[in-house]
Amino acid sequence: MHFLLLGASGRTGQLVLSAALAKNHTLTALVRNPTTFPTTTTTTSANLTLIPGSPTSSADLSTALSTTTTPIDAVIITLAIARKSDSPFSALASPAFLIRDTVRALLPQMKAHGVRRLIVMSTFGAGASWKHLAWPMKAVMKWSNMAYVLEDHDAVEREVRGSEGVEWVLVKPAMLKDGEAKAVREFGEGGEGVGLLDGITRESVAKVLVEAAEGEDWDERIVVIAN
Repeated sequence: MHFLLLGASGRTGQLVLSAALAKNHTLTALVRNPTTFPTTTTTTSANLTLIPGSPTSSADLSTALSTTTTPIDAVIITLAIARKSDSPFSALASPAFLIRDTVRALLPQMKAHGVRRLIVMSTFGAGASWKHLAWPMKAVMKWSNMAYVLEDHDAVEREVRGSEGVEWVLVKPAMLKDGEAKAVREFGEGGEGVGLLDGITRESVAKVLVEAAEGEDWDERIVVIAN
């Protein structure tokens, strides 16, 4: 299959790229500057095409969806709002509604180019899962710059739910961790049962995102996941 990946340079995006290529899929990645994209054995694969551009640009998205010889089967989004440090209180280094604006630009282009499948990496705490987020995490999300993350993902969820003719999946990982892929537990749309210290490795998330893009078992689902 052929996937368009938005967010390929991020920590999870790079793992999605590797996981998809390891399964012999074809990848197109829209990146701001291909010349500075990390060079590894994976990123030099013949099955990977890097397209320069911005994910919020309709013209750049149209190019990414149409310039390859094989049609795009699905779009995977692993974009994340960037901060100037890992501190939840640090200033933003990207637009506050980066992912929402990307989805708004993307959906019409998907329809124009006949691409129906959209897989989005969201976050535990967005949408209906807010009520099952542990109170210490609620405090961090509500009273720090992490609030922008939830606002962005809440807006994305509204955009995706309101779209027509798109087979979408929203995957909401619990606390992201480093490490190899492990068994994944699903907690439904609300995330009921996820503990304060529960988390999931980025490799596990990457595996789920690729599987969601491959088949129809995940269609029209919003699911919280953890290891």
